[in-house]
Amino acid sequence: MLYMQINNIAVTFSNMDIEIENYQIRFTFFLLIGHILFWSLATLYLDQVFPNEFGVQKHPLFFIPYFNKKAATHQPLPSAAPLASVEPVEGVFLDMIEQKQTINVKNLVKRYDSGKLAVNDLSLQMFKNQIFVLLGHNGAGKTTTISMLTGLLKFTAGQAEIFGLDVNSDLKQIQQMMGVCP
Repeated sequence: MLYMQINNIAVTFSNMDIEIENYQIRFTFFLLIGHILFWSLATLYLDQVFPNEFGVQKHPLFFIPYFNKKAATHQPLPSAAPLASVEPVEGVFLDMIEQKQTINVKNLVKRYDSGKLAVNDLSLQMFKNQIFVLLGHNGAGKTTTISMLTGLLKFTAGQAEIFGLDVNSDLKQIQQMMGVCP
């Protein structure tokens, strides 16, 4: 490289095959491309295994199908009886429950590592094509609840199903049909 600097020769793709003292310039390009690929993959991997504030931590070998299996502990929510509600559920809404066209949250809890309880035993049921609003003061757990339902945060306890799919084990399918605009 010093030879090229002394002779004012720029390194370009057209003169990559120059060999100086048994060293080819193209070797440097291959090393740079290799470094870019390696560090890009390392960044993507580490972001999955050690997520920042938002994101669910994956198994270190998540890219191997054996370690990517669905959790066997999933027990579907009972669909025969609706969750306790302010208004009685009847008619079309009972049909939606049977056809799994609802979002069911049962006894959802989120406790952070610091011990702070963000969501405490939340149970609710939302129906397709209906407007549902989460209201509450600052710090009530609204954003945490939505973050858990969309898979950004892992919940401590409870169950959540979206159109019959479990949030813990069927997250990819849920994210393909869901849109959230905070």
